[in-house]
Amino acid sequence: MRVLFLSGYQHPSAHRKVELLADAANIDILHLTIPPSGLSDGAHRSASGARQYSSMEVPVYWPHGKIDPHRVVFRSTLTAMRRFRPDIVHCEQEQEGLMAAQVALARFLFARRAPLILYSWQNILRKRSLPVLAICRYTLHAAQHILCASTGAENVLRVQGYKGGTTVAPMFGIDTRYFHRQPDKRAAWRTQHQFSDDVCLIGYAGRLVPEKGISVLLYAVAKTQRTRLVIVGSGPEEGGLRQLAQDLNLGERCLFQQNVLYDQVAGVLSALDVLVLPSRTTNHWKEQFGRVLTEAMACETAVVGSDSGAIPEVIGAAGRIFPEGDSATLATILQELADHPAHRMTLAQQGKVQAIQRYAVEVLATQILGVWQSLDVA
Repeated sequence: MRVLFLSGYQHPSAHRKVELLADAANIDILHLTIPPSGLSDGAHRSASGARQYSSMEVPVYWPHGKIDPHRVVFRSTLTAMRRFRPDIVHCEQEQEGLMAAQVALARFLFARRAPLILYSWQNILRKRSLPVLAICRYTLHAAQHILCASTGAENVLRVQGYKGGTTVAPMFGIDTRYFHRQPDKRAAWRTQHQFSDDVCLIGYAGRLVPEKGISVLLYAVAKTQRTRLVIVGSGPEEGGLRQLAQDLNLGERCLFQQNVLYDQVAGVLSALDVLVLPSRTTNHWKEQFGRVLTEAMACETAVVGSDSGAIPEVIGAAGRIFPEGDSATLATILQELADHPAHRMTLAQQGKVQAIQRYAVEVLATQILGVWQSLDVA
């Protein structure tokens, strides 16, 4: 089975999925990536090292110079598809994007009998322009199977009339080579920032934007005792959040950290006692997955999230959920976790099991391989 696999990964941990898929018997993969992918063109080893797969960086551009993931297209006409002659085209792009339409057209021209697989994050049916609607209708008609970040994304596809196959699976599986409990880094990080062991360290990691609801977390922590807060990330809300922390008298209790390298994230997550994702739904967005939740669970850190979008589905029974925007309820949950370390540990252990059983990259690769094998490949 020849699989043309198109992705936009920019960190080695994300490529692990392709390495594992390349280990499967009778699978020949050509991995097309978007620069900078961290992969050189040519042959690469599978996860076990026993097999090989090929990769190729394909330059992209944005029409009108606007950087928008839905408007990016490949510079080439995907002649690799014609040369490779795939049995399956696996494209991790959303159905509303120009790249998905470009790949669907190239597949129609050069590999018409190869089933097309796309990926969808969209868990809210937004108002769209006529050109976007046309692209979406075309790609949904072309796709035989779509991987979905959540059941909400799956439902949105059905509302639009999509009748092909779907599978709920994250785009990025947890690579436990990176994400696991790191006691030494926990101790070093807490010592460096002068956080004692008797303090419950609460954290957020991600973009500092309004829809992530970080202000709700600040209000909640201000109502708790024996807690400290770490906010990791950057974005347009940073200045306002720093001022809010001062206004709430959290200045000595709140640490803002920028520019944490991906390889350092697991160490920071290990240093936390609780990771909170307080996302808030807007007219055009609700939380589509919450990858940091699965990373924190893999690091044995208790997780708390709002009920926005896919968060309750991702956390399941391995954490605590509060109504989005409700800082009082969040404060109560955080105080309970601060006062009961044993309960935190129980949630942390449950989260680790869930991360490994549901979100490990090995599990994801098995799901994808199952989809490939289920398709009617001529």
